[in-house]
Amino acid sequence: MKLENKIHELKVQHNRELILKALKGDDTIYHGMVFEHGLEWIRNNMSLNDEQIVSVIGGCKLFWAWWRNQWSLRDEAYINLVDFKRHELPFENECLQVALELYNDTHNVNRLHIIPNRFVINEVSSALKAFTKLEVERLKTLIHGK
Repeated sequence: MKLENKIHELKVQHNRELILKALKGDDTIYHGMVFEHGLEWIRNNMSLNDEQIVSVIGGCKLFWAWWRNQWSLRDEAYINLVDFKRHELPFENECLQVALELYNDTHNVNRLHIIPNRFVINEVSSALKAFTKLEVERLKTLIHGK
């Protein structure tokens, strides 16, 4: 692994740990939010109501690598906005409530104006083509009884 990638990975991990400490969270909640918001982003930005297709896109490794990177960018923006150095952690009472609301607002998928890179788009396109091919074959079998 390149040194730059390792440094980035450590920074992402540090930011996540800082946020979890401040907001009294845990890894299960954090990763669940990343996952659920990723699926919500797919539904909203690709105008999809078909859960099978959302699942196909959600099965793309490059999509999740891109999404986790986007999430970590939001985490970094949140940390800069809150200025953790000025507060005692973990947050308590009203400060915790405001910090949680701000975190949710910073990660609101309806306000993110982001577009996946061409590698992600190519992987999603290939996955959708493969899914479509399988569905056509399945429908042919149903219609023709073969």
